[in-house]
Amino acid sequence: MDNLSIYQLLPPAIGIALTLSFLGLYRWNRQPAALVFTIAYASGVTALILDVQRQTIDNIPLSFTIHFFYLSALSLIVIGLALMMKRRIPYAAILTVVSLAFAGVAVFWFLEPNINMRAVVMSFAPGTLYVLALTLIPRGATAKINHVLFWIIAAVALQNFLRGTAVLFVAGVSLSPETYADSALSGLLHVMGTLAGLSIAMCVFTAIWTDRLDDLQQQANTDKLSGLLNRRGLEMEAARCLVANAGSNRPVSLVLCDLDHFKQVNDRFGHAAGDRVIRGFGKVLQAAVPEGGVVGRIGGEEFCILLPGANQAMARLTAEAIRTGFAARLFRFGKEEQFFTASFGVAELQADETYEGLLARADAAIYRAKSKGRNRTVVVAAALEPEPQGSSVAEHG
Repeated sequence: MDNLSIYQLLPPAIGIALTLSFLGLYRWNRQPAALVFTIAYASGVTALILDVQRQTIDNIPLSFTIHFFYLSALSLIVIGLALMMKRRIPYAAILTVVSLAFAGVAVFWFLEPNINMRAVVMSFAPGTLYVLALTLIPRGATAKINHVLFWIIAAVALQNFLRGTAVLFVAGVSLSPETYADSALSGLLHVMGTLAGLSIAMCVFTAIWTDRLDDLQQQANTDKLSGLLNRRGLEMEAARCLVANAGSNRPVSLVLCDLDHFKQVNDRFGHAAGDRVIRGFGKVLQAAVPEGGVVGRIGGEEFCILLPGANQAMARLTAEAIRTGFAARLFRFGKEEQFFTASFGVAELQADETYEGLLARADAAIYRAKSKGRNRTVVVAAALEPEPQGSSVAEHG
């Protein structure tokens, strides 16, 4: 009893630590999944503590209470995973498994008393819930932690099925209701259950923590007004893009956009109106930029688009689509209606050119577009020149 009590008391202690960890995680990020896992592990701890207290497995009310908290914990883990993976919660499947488990326990308790079969039911039911959890992890999930979580849950599910099968052939020789609490099987169940819960908790905790950090990173890199990347976020994405493109023959082009006479918008209609114009232009950009393009707001009324795989001709078409689409967008401020325009500079990445150099050439093209009357697209095809000569600059508008 003294040796086994160590195995029986350690799991609740670990469970309490995990419960408090998830509670702290929830207080930090307020994600519903973290709260569900907090309740799940609290329920599991309750089952473990009650199981340690019972002296015989034939205490019917206590045994059913333990089963209730244990299956509730596993059901909540499934629900928490569904929330994590943004999948539909399989309430019907969970309820079916839990109902069949209680029905099976009742049958082998009251109609055909058999302690081994009760142990089998309470091994196969958790195994089935774990299999249900596996279906919630998307196939081809890119996050490494999701792959690890998948295989841990798969191993735990297999362990439950194998344990249930082993009970049929091994445990029935010496196991009885009076000796269950002190049996090796009882201690083994506590240890294996704790290891399973600990492994899953570590993966889930890491996944939720990582998601929260990613959210904070995204917030730090996002311009709140336009919903696009801010300058910092755009520069980070541009750096990744240029590194990935290094050594390849794929073209990369940059489109710089600047709203025309934007100061007059604020002066005439107010800053709230100016914010509406910024948001409206952001929506036009998001709708027009092709997949794989990177778009951000890098200044008050200045925006930038990086187009991997696009040469200057393709980038010009994108710029023209944005220019004409925005020019046709009507804004209403009270009783007044107003159209606005924007100017665009296009440059294609040259050999050994940096992002800063590419941006500078596009900025020079914007300056030329402004000096030519605005509401136009200027394409710079080669290195910077003091004035457009020959084919180095093309204008559209």
